[in-house]
Amino acid sequence: MSSTTACLPTVIITSTTNLGPLTTPITFPAICTNQFDFHTTILGQPEWSTLRVGGCALSQCCPSSQFYTSGNAWYSSYFSPGVCPQGYQTCDGPTEVEQTLPPGESVRFAVRSSRGYTCPLWPCYSICATLRTSATTALVVDNIVHQSIYSTEMLPAPTGTYTPYDYAYPIQIRWKDSDFAAKTSSGATSAETSSGPTSGASKRKKKLSTGAIAAIAVLMGLLAGLLLGLWWSRKKRKANSGTVAVAVDAKVTEFAKAEMDGSGVPARELDNNQIYELGTHTAIRR
Repeated sequence: MSSTTACLPTVIITSTTNLGPLTTPITFPAICTNQFDFHTTILGQPEWSTLRVGGCALSQCCPSSQFYTSGNAWYSSYFSPGVCPQGYQTCDGPTEVEQTLPPGESVRFAVRSSRGYTCPLWPCYSICATLRTSATTALVVDNIVHQSIYSTEMLPAPTGTYTPYDYAYPIQIRWKDSDFAAKTSSGATSAETSSGPTSGASKRKKKLSTGAIAAIAVLMGLLAGLLLGLWWSRKKRKANSGTVAVAVDAKVTEFAKAEMDGSGVPARELDNNQIYELGTHTAIRR
């Protein structure tokens, strides 16, 4: 890597600005894949010039529309605690930025992954860039503050003697070791897992046990009712069969008594023919 003295222009970071949290992976509109032709300062230079750049130079392509208003603002302006937006990749960024971090804080720079940006393109205080492989159309913007798109510009393809690059302002995200479990050391992650999620899991287990007990109680009640119904049905059938048996026994007893005392059953006549009935092994003529 080149030394700091070889980096031009030299930007000295005297203060930093937290633009707010970025705790969800937001999605930017399709226009953010374009290159924009702004009139702004380049990498901290005092003069105004044309800057063809994408990324967080346009308000629609920055979290909370907090776009960078100067060429070196992405060094000192950041979102914290921050996560990478959807469709973006992260890179380390300039080492000079990391040297200014407070203890326990980390930093990454997010750029759109579909364009294959390298961030930074050169060793120090350099913007993110990707080699242009074909001619493309840039949207011309009046300036980086008003951001009114009024025309287009054709950016040429590379030639044998011409190597063009497409540039982009990255989104600087920072976080402390305590902000996200995934960014902490294995020991801190283990401690967080054992203290936070485990207690929640035990509460869920208690709730499940209570629900299981309630379900068992309902099932036991239904089973008891079913058994009681079966018992009552069998008892009723048994009582009815006993009544029929008593009635049949009474008829049999009455018939047997009539036979034993010789009275027999009154004879019936059919077509004036006498009917003979069997008594006790003796035919008795009426």
